[in-house]
Amino acid sequence: MSAAMLICSCGMTAFAAEANLNTDTEPKDIGVYVKYVDNTVWNTVPTDEDGEGSATLPDGTEVGISNADKTKGRLVIDPITDKEALDWINSVTDGKVKTPQAFHIYYLDNNGNLINANGISVSMKPGNTLQNPVVYSLKSDGSIELLSADVKNGMITFTTDGSPYYVLGEKDSTISTLPPEIIKGKGQSIVAGENKEVSFTSNAAFSDFLRVELDGKTLDEKYYTVKEGSTIVTLKADYVATLSVGEHTIGIVSTNGTATTTFTVKAKTAVDNDTDSPQTGDNSNMALWIALLAASMFGFAGTAVYSKRKRVR
Repeated sequence: MSAAMLICSCGMTAFAAEANLNTDTEPKDIGVYVKYVDNTVWNTVPTDEDGEGSATLPDGTEVGISNADKTKGRLVIDPITDKEALDWINSVTDGKVKTPQAFHIYYLDNNGNLINANGISVSMKPGNTLQNPVVYSLKSDGSIELLSADVKNGMITFTTDGSPYYVLGEKDSTISTLPPEIIKGKGQSIVAGENKEVSFTSNAAFSDFLRVELDGKTLDEKYYTVKEGSTIVTLKADYVATLSVGEHTIGIVSTNGTATTTFTVKAKTAVDNDTDSPQTGDNSNMALWIALLAASMFGFAGTAVYSKRKRVR
């Protein structure tokens, strides 16, 4: 007995079928189930030539749009209401959002193709006013990113990052989280003027990253790179070469706190003195002692040969 699954999609319409089959050739009854989602009425947000527009979605959410690209097709914003989809979103956001509202934001071209929308400014006013709103983007693989959002008169404004899904909701302040820590790169030392990269890793989630601070001041993004795993910040080599001698404090700032550590820039002369300092004690005259020992051994051997020759004569 074997099972086969067939999944097809066309636009936003999904089909699924399951069949139980025997390996022999006898006629068998096949059980089939089909799930059909009818989204033939697209939640299109009409936009003008400047890429601006507005609409009210079926769930009552007021939407304002700017910077839309009409050349990519119609802009569509679909509220996600399917229970299975919402259960998946809740599992992915892992309690970060209370009472989440999820939306699928994309372009729909003339051929029915879905194109992810990037760089669009979206303003939403949910039916329920949020006191402490938060916005996450969500990819199909389950990865999430915290987005910067502005709130004014109950309207939440954010910029799409090319992800298909966006989750709005109340930030769950009841979840207590420990402040992040530096887990790699503590207490490093470098030489003044040294042209090398220096990396630090915070255990904060990459999606929670906000900025880098050096000695209490925000560091310009051009001086460092940041990547996932948890949050890895690398100071660029040409910037490291400009740092002054002494101890510096770096802070990797995330939404749940700042992970800090110190590193030291040593003066080049001090490093040279450490590596080239003369030896002391018996070791400083080791070569001289070896030379004297060799000379004494040759002298002893010469004396022994002379005495032997004298006895032979």
